[in-house]
Amino acid sequence: MQAAAVEGNGISGAYVIQEHVMQQANIVDAEHFRMIARYLEEQGWIADADYGVFKVTASGILEAIR
Repeated sequence: MQAAAVEGNGISGAYVIQEHVMQQANIVDAEHFRMIARYLEEQGWIADADYGVFKVTASGILEAIR
């Protein structure tokens, strides 16, 4: 979540690119990343996780700074 928040510059509603977040988080396996993204979306921390782009939510930003 921290990598997504950083990539979105800490702005709620910012769209981020999966590839960039994967690089930030040092994740190389795209399937593993998608599994994590599904979990984050279930928690409400990201939204619109389709096509390699997703939106960081306000609750996701709060979770990242905890």
